[in-house]
Amino acid sequence: MKYPDEPGYKEGDTSREAAESMSLRAVRLRKRCYDLIRKYPGHTADEIADLVGESLLAIRPRISELRRMQYVRNHGRGSNRSGMAAHRWVVCEDVDVTAEAIDERWADLRRDSARQIRRRYVAVLNVFMDRIECGDKRAAGELKAELDEMRLVLDQSYEWVR
Repeated sequence: MKYPDEPGYKEGDTSREAAESMSLRAVRLRKRCYDLIRKYPGHTADEIADLVGESLLAIRPRISELRRMQYVRNHGRGSNRSGMAAHRWVVCEDVDVTAEAIDERWADLRRDSARQIRRRYVAVLNVFMDRIECGDKRAAGELKAELDEMRLVLDQSYEWVR
C-alpha cells in the first residue's frame, strides 16, 4: 500500500521509520477526522485537531490523506492558529460513500497495517538473532528495544482488527 492509504515520507530512514510507526495510529486518526467532518462540517485542520484532542502535526497529514482519497474537500476558507488562511473541510457527498463503506475500508487498512508490522517484526527478529550469534550485544540490545516496541503495537493492532 502507498500514500494516502498509509502515512507518507520523502526520504531517509528516520522519515520512513516515523511513517511506519504511525501507520496504525493514522488509520484511527483518519477515521476520527472523517467522522468529525461528516458530523460537523466546515472546520479547519487546526479546529479539527482541537476537537479530537490531538496534535496539529498528527491531524494535518490525515486531512491531506482524506482529501487525496477524495473523502473530503475544501469548502471555503478560515484561519489557523497563526492567523494564516486555512481551508475549511466538508465530506464529499458526491462520492456516495456510506459510513459502512468507510468503516470497511478502514478495517481493511488496519489489517494491512498489522501485516506490515508483523513482517517488519519478523525481519528485525532475524537480524536480532544474527547479532546474538555474532556476539554483538550492543546491537542486539538496540534491536531488542525495537522488538519490544513493535510487540506493543502488534498487541494493539490485534485489538483494533477485532
